[in-house]
Amino acid sequence: MKRINDAYIKNVGVLFSGNIFAQIIPLALAPLITRLFTPEELGIQGNFIALATLISIIANGRLELAVVLPKKTEEAIQILKIGLKISLIIALLTLSLPLLGNIIEDYYETVSLKQFLPLISVTVFTISTHNLLVQWLVRIKAFHSISIVKILLSLSTNALFIISGCMKYGANGLIYGYLLGFALSTIVLYIISQRKINWKLNTSIGDFDLIKKYKDFPLINSLHAFSDILFSEFIILIIITHHFGIATTGIYVIMMKYLKAPTRFIGSAIGQVFYAEANVAFQQKKNTVQHIKKSILIALIVAVPIVLCIFAFGPQLFGWYLGENWYKVGIYARYLIIPIALGLISSPISSVPLIYKKQQKSFLINLIGMTISATSFYLAASYSNSITTALLAFSIPQSLLYLYLLSWYYQLSKT
Repeated sequence: MKRINDAYIKNVGVLFSGNIFAQIIPLALAPLITRLFTPEELGIQGNFIALATLISIIANGRLELAVVLPKKTEEAIQILKIGLKISLIIALLTLSLPLLGNIIEDYYETVSLKQFLPLISVTVFTISTHNLLVQWLVRIKAFHSISIVKILLSLSTNALFIISGCMKYGANGLIYGYLLGFALSTIVLYIISQRKINWKLNTSIGDFDLIKKYKDFPLINSLHAFSDILFSEFIILIIITHHFGIATTGIYVIMMKYLKAPTRFIGSAIGQVFYAEANVAFQQKKNTVQHIKKSILIALIVAVPIVLCIFAFGPQLFGWYLGENWYKVGIYARYLIIPIALGLISSPISSVPLIYKKQQKSFLINLIGMTISATSFYLAASYSNSITTALLAFSIPQSLLYLYLLSWYYQLSKT
């Protein structure tokens, strides 16, 4: 047991160190970026990323998560190839997105996003390929390589942001910098993975039959992830842009970016190790309670100080660090820090339903919770005309959702 615990902590440490460096870079450069770009420009980028992320979620049918599961390497490689094929098809279909430019413009009540729609296709393929290759590295437990790629992604995108900001490229620089940074890290991922993948390996199972075997990923998990992004980012940003303007969207995007940074560098690190280790324990017919407890404890150690700091010094801290135009980031943060902290605690163990094949129930729970949260936000925004009231209306059902999920994950792990 001690050897298993040591290996678990070591793997978390490797990913944690890589993730923390990857997040230190944008946090350190944030004062420069928020002074090079206006809230409006960062709001446009936020809407673009939300749309690209929304489509990329379903671009490979979430088969990247299935790459970790098969006992046979050739089956995992075949899943990887199927995911790449589906990603390419979806990316090609999104080439028609500019035809919907007028409709999208009406939803956002701004023409700002319309000019960037032709870039969605290549962005979707890049993100989905990146996700597939990362999960392959998780499968073979190449955690050092994952950490290196995360640092490269963070360094390249933020360097491009600063260069384009100094050259006064505005939203163009932000969006092209995001795409080029992702493309560079994906190329490096491919080079690293290429040495460890025998693309010629095949199973006796056809592609369609293999998709049927893992049908819960494209049919349930992809819809689950899609609905999460749809309600928590895409729709919320549309409502904010529509009711409160693109500048408020930019402030909200920056707030979520930096408040969710711990979820990305801690939650992701713990979660990737948890998924690999807990899946092995499940295949050996052991419960995963100890893995759950360790993951929650590590997340709590980080979450509690952040919550206290935001409540005590939020507006002053963000106003001083990001610039006086951004003090409202701290005000908004006070309304959302509780559900974000609960999300940080629950996200590392959110793969429990995948392991225990409870994806359908997980999807329904999240769909109901996110629908209630988004509806509450919309009604509050419409009738109060106050962004803080709308954020509070979103925060309460979100917090209750995460508390319920934590309880359910723990109960599942005991079976």
